[in-house]
Amino acid sequence: MSNSSNLIAKNASVSFCCVEVGRYVVFPCIGKANNRKYNVHLAKEKETDKLYAIRICTLEDEKDDTNFFFLQKEVRILRSVKDLIHFRYHFGLPEQLIATVLYDVLLALEYLHEHDFIHRSVRCSHILLSSQGKVCLSGFRLVASVLESDRRLRKLHEFTEDFQSSLMWFAPEVLEQNIAGYGVKSDIYSLGIAGCEMANGFVPFSNMSNIQMFWEKLRGVTPRLLDGKTLPAIETSDPMDASTDEQRNRWFSDKFHAFIELCLKFHPCDRPSAKALLKHGFFRQYKKECHNIHGGFLTENTFSTSLANSSSSKEFCDRDHDANTYWSFDD
Repeated sequence: MSNSSNLIAKNASVSFCCVEVGRYVVFPCIGKANNRKYNVHLAKEKETDKLYAIRICTLEDEKDDTNFFFLQKEVRILRSVKDLIHFRYHFGLPEQLIATVLYDVLLALEYLHEHDFIHRSVRCSHILLSSQGKVCLSGFRLVASVLESDRRLRKLHEFTEDFQSSLMWFAPEVLEQNIAGYGVKSDIYSLGIAGCEMANGFVPFSNMSNIQMFWEKLRGVTPRLLDGKTLPAIETSDPMDASTDEQRNRWFSDKFHAFIELCLKFHPCDRPSAKALLKHGFFRQYKKECHNIHGGFLTENTFSTSLANSSSSKEFCDRDHDANTYWSFDD
């Protein structure tokens, strides 16, 4: 369960007092979300006392059980790349898998940018996967249009409290909050951070305070992929350094390093567009694999740990997925 999760309730009232659900204690409704479609509840994990916000959608008026079944199934089969790192690839995903995921995310960003939208929250927790290899970009709560009264704005300047959870993925120009503002290239920087997150197994700057992260970004510090090229060859027997040893003994391709460096350029004008990045050599070297991530990487047991408490933990999407299918967002 993430810090903001959706629960689907059928034939059940959401106006309850404290209720225990698995490892959590769920408290009464504290507000509404998504145009008042969801009730927002406070929840506490019993073991750690950590607090969560849970969005509950009541389906008691839903008359079509078929639609409800497919909605349940969709929620059950989709997990984020963040989950994949947490439950299977603790030290980072294989490069081939990363290439496939980033390619599909770039397709989504290309569409958004061509229609004058900035996503503003590209991160691993907002990239969803199914066991059949389908990749979807989510987290559209912070999406913003660069159109105002049918006039295209060159830059945005908005910065609200809603951005707090995405600070580590933000580009320097977003954090700086100056008169220059930010545009669609800020999504490209966030994609680079997400790429490092996938490759290294953790988010760059996550070991810093927000203030320190802010200054590091503004003075041009660029995250990098951790492998034998970037980590010094230091022998250690400390078991706490197991992740470093794992990373030191692997080698990412030069094209992958170059791709991340392009995404993380300090000045937005130096970053390629999503359309241009789709033609990068990083993807060409995995041309065949960039449309099929099911084989070898995602299986019905990939998320078995996270689904252990579900009676349908081994039921995944049974729809055929065409490896050559490209994303289409049109109705």
